[in-house]
Amino acid sequence: MGGEHPRTGWLTVGSWAVLGVCALLVVGVLSVAGAGGAWATEPEGSADALADEQTHAPTDAETHASTDAGVTQQGANNTTNVTIPVVEAMGAAGNETNGTPVGAELSRDTNVTDLERPTMIYRIDVLLPNDSIFVVDVNATDGSVREVRQSENGSGLFDGLFGGDEGVPTEQAEASSIRSAIEAVELLRNQTGENATVTSVELSEQDGQLRYTIETVSGEGIQSTAVVAANPDEDGVLTTEAEGGG
Repeated sequence: MGGEHPRTGWLTVGSWAVLGVCALLVVGVLSVAGAGGAWATEPEGSADALADEQTHAPTDAETHASTDAGVTQQGANNTTNVTIPVVEAMGAAGNETNGTPVGAELSRDTNVTDLERPTMIYRIDVLLPNDSIFVVDVNATDGSVREVRQSENGSGLFDGLFGGDEGVPTEQAEASSIRSAIEAVELLRNQTGENATVTSVELSEQDGQLRYTIETVSGEGIQSTAVVAANPDEDGVLTTEAEGGG
């Protein structure tokens, strides 16, 4: 028996060593495969995370929405290109429609994309004899009429202001019985010496009477608000208030 190799159970010591090495290799392969599976599913989650981390670039619609939202404010503050007085612009709108101007707003023309030198326009509200309302866009630099369209409010200006036909005072039931927006601005000029740029003229009902609220901004940035009676039998300028500057 001296020529035979000693045995440990069924396998020799060398065989156990070989099996141990194989086992380690199998475990390594399985680990690599598991990691590969995880990597294979990684892109979907990581792509979402990456998309969330990246800076969001605004779409054209978002850009236009943001621009439209700031139109009124820019109109109030940016009067660099405004060379046509609001009275002249309202006169042009009245002549174009044969109506009575009852409101105005200075704003930036959103159809022009030059932000460094924007085109400013007056949006003039005009009341026609048949009580329909039109909006006229007038270039604030050269006084040309850009567009004429019927207002979304359609008609019934006085009914809308007073909450129905029954609430409209008889003496204010039609455009010919009240001051026009042109007359209201001229009264403000004459009675106060106000010569700043008019950025807004709005006709509204206050305590059962029609009033024009007129907003202006000076070259120094001082913003003023005045209330003018629309009823010609009342005093013209009722209140004035100034604020801001810079």
